[in-house]
Amino acid sequence: MNVTVMSRKNAIAYCKQKNPEDSVMISISDPRLAYMDEPFRSDENKVTDILRLCFADADGAGLDVYGNSVEESDLMTDEDARMVAEFVNRHQDVYILVHCDAGISRSAGVAAAILKHYTGDDRQIFKSSRHYPNMWCYRKTLNALHDLFPQEDDSRQERGNLLSNQQYQRLSELRKRVADAISKTEYEDKCKNQLEGSLELSCVFPAIAADATGTAPANEWEIQLVCHFDPERPFMSWYGRTVEEALSDCERDVEELIGRMEAARKG
Repeated sequence: MNVTVMSRKNAIAYCKQKNPEDSVMISISDPRLAYMDEPFRSDENKVTDILRLCFADADGAGLDVYGNSVEESDLMTDEDARMVAEFVNRHQDVYILVHCDAGISRSAGVAAAILKHYTGDDRQIFKSSRHYPNMWCYRKTLNALHDLFPQEDDSRQERGNLLSNQQYQRLSELRKRVADAISKTEYEDKCKNQLEGSLELSCVFPAIAADATGTAPANEWEIQLVCHFDPERPFMSWYGRTVEEALSDCERDVEELIGRMEAARKG
């Protein structure tokens, strides 16, 4: 399957040129932005179908990448994900282009989920330095694909361990707690990008916590699960435990570690 992520600017440029093969496009807009141009179909560009979606760029209620306050209803919905799944299933043998505004977050999350479902391998997205996949979009799209078009080799046990909406919200809340804890340390400016929603909190929080408390986290792997929901194992149990067991351990470990950080700061 051939899936490409691009920015809105590049998607429009693609539509204005003569292309050698048929393609379809998933076009993602932001509800708070006005656009001068939109991707379009023509005989020359060979874009044969376009799915147009509109939702905010955030991975949970709070602030989007532009600093606007958003609710869950502003984000990619189950209906959006269903339309993506049905669109891709109709066109899985055609070149698929996915774009958002910058081609970094929402489109990358959707594209990664498509690749994961149909090929089992989303590394071209997650290993790319150009992309920071929106995990809300990734999870919504992957769940819809699994529900509507299950693959023959899907494991029922693994499918049962997909994060529920409530569990994902608990993960999001823990990530906010981590970001808040970092914001109270001298590392806030150094970690500005991470605090604004990057998925790289897993790279900085264990080290910062160790420096702040003088000791390493009790369970660094659990902390990383909270901060960086592992894209290569999105619906598997961790170390033989269910998602609920791992999540409960994460909540306990994060609260304990943040308490140690606050005590060290006050002391």
